[in-house]
Amino acid sequence: AVVDAPGEFRPGQPGSRRHLAFGAGPHRCVGAQLARMEAAVVVAEAAPLLDGVTVVRPPWCPDNLTFRMPDAFVVRRV
Repeated sequence: AVVDAPGEFRPGQPGSRRHLAFGAGPHRCVGAQLARMEAAVVVAEAAPLLDGVTVVRPPWCPDNLTFRMPDAFVVRRV
């Protein structure tokens, strides 16, 4: 009911950003927790390197329940 052709691989078809398969509940991605742990390590290691950095444009995240990633994160060293 969410997309016109759910049985076909058609990236970008209308409604695909509202689809929840493998994103929540019993079908949640088994690697999600590992990805969160990896991201936490990256942030912890990179944070000390960001002294004197200011945000020029914060990231914009598209309305997508499956792949939540920012388009860009623009910073400038002062």
